[in-house]
Amino acid sequence: MTKNKIRLILVTVILLLIVIVIIGSIIIFNQSSNSNTTNTTTSKNKPSTSNTNTSTTPVVITTKETANTLKQQAIDAINKNDYAKARNIFLEAQQQYVSLGDTDNVTDIDAQIYFIDHRPAAPTPPAQKIAGGSQ
Repeated sequence: MTKNKIRLILVTVILLLIVIVIIGSIIIFNQSSNSNTTNTTTSKNKPSTSNTNTSTTPVVITTKETANTLKQQAIDAINKNDYAKARNIFLEAQQQYVSLGDTDNVTDIDAQIYFIDHRPAAPTPPAQKIAGGSQ
């Protein structure tokens, strides 16, 4: 073989490798961005003994979006002075953040729950004067 043919083969192999690396990178990038936006998927139920059950049931996958929605619902409950509801929603959001490995939001939820548990008691209204009574 001549030197020019060897160079042509090497250049072709190098170009093919570059194309393969680029295509692989694009596929990996698309898979990672798709996994962040998936909320639910369906899976086949386990077949029954008669093998006639072909229905599907949704399987909920925790995403940051659903956890953020729960967190906002809890904040809305606090604004309505419904602290028990807010605490329960915060706990649910916290579990989702834990499953996502989002330590910043887990810490934030811990602080919110702490403030709910240690909020000052509602002030008692002042005693009313009784008409005709002496003081």
